[in-house]
Amino acid sequence: MIDLPSNIRFDALGSPGVLKVSYVQPPATPRDEAAVLQDPLDLWGVSWILNNDMPQRVVDVRPPRGLSRAQLRTLAMRLVVLQDSMTGFEFRLDGSARYVQEAAEIRGDIKSGLLFTYDRANLHRGAAGTKPAPEAAIETWVGEHAKKFLQGAFPHRLVRQFPAGVFKTSLAERNRATSKLWIDMVGVDKEGRLSAIELKIGEELSLDRFGKGIDGAVFCHLFQKYMQRSWFPDVTSDRIALYLLAEKFHPALVGADGDPCHPLTQVIQASDWLDVILVQIDASNLPHGLAERVLFPAPAPLPVE
Repeated sequence: MIDLPSNIRFDALGSPGVLKVSYVQPPATPRDEAAVLQDPLDLWGVSWILNNDMPQRVVDVRPPRGLSRAQLRTLAMRLVVLQDSMTGFEFRLDGSARYVQEAAEIRGDIKSGLLFTYDRANLHRGAAGTKPAPEAAIETWVGEHAKKFLQGAFPHRLVRQFPAGVFKTSLAERNRATSKLWIDMVGVDKEGRLSAIELKIGEELSLDRFGKGIDGAVFCHLFQKYMQRSWFPDVTSDRIALYLLAEKFHPALVGADGDPCHPLTQVIQASDWLDVILVQIDASNLPHGLAERVLFPAPAPLPVE
């Protein structure tokens, strides 16, 4: 049995087959919103069902009242990915599936140019804040040795701290349309997939980083053609890859014994555009080397029936 976040309430006693997931203590002010939202309700809901072998297959996410519009948009886009990826599961937001329409509107606004991201001319304005030293050292090493890292999985350049902000009207904080700020690293792997790389050193990579990784992959998917034209001309695949790099992974992802066939990491692979790869790394060898062990490879695309 895995340890569950103490600030999440799992309510399976309401409607049959439905698990309501909410925070025990919602954020009191916008200042502590980030700390509370660190535990993603959607992914922990799925994990609770799988690890308890429960009959519920509907995860009803109940976010805190007063959640920012940017946070709600980000949540809506992630729920659509999970809905498409997890066979046998259904997701709701505050009891309904209206988030699907919200996500469709976001995609439409991006296609029409109403919502946009950084371009080469203003990329510097999206520079991320200071990263913890271990992650920064690993990112630098991987960036400099990308062609050797992960058995040559990245034959092209990797861009560190890639700004992933989405805005409306102008590049101003008040006009931020989603809550995603940046992606640890972005590049193109040897399969030609635009790849979002999420990195965690020291502590376990848990569902919060998995959720952030999915958000980064969503950004790459939404702006794939634009990113291909502007930064990554080596993209040849329509699929997106999400690489999760860590020294160790939370049991919610790989089970208590590190089983790469854990149900959560298996069901997320059903997406028709997203591949997920977990890579265990040994950071103790820096800067002379970085050993890695792929926990499970990207799956082949599902056949179209």
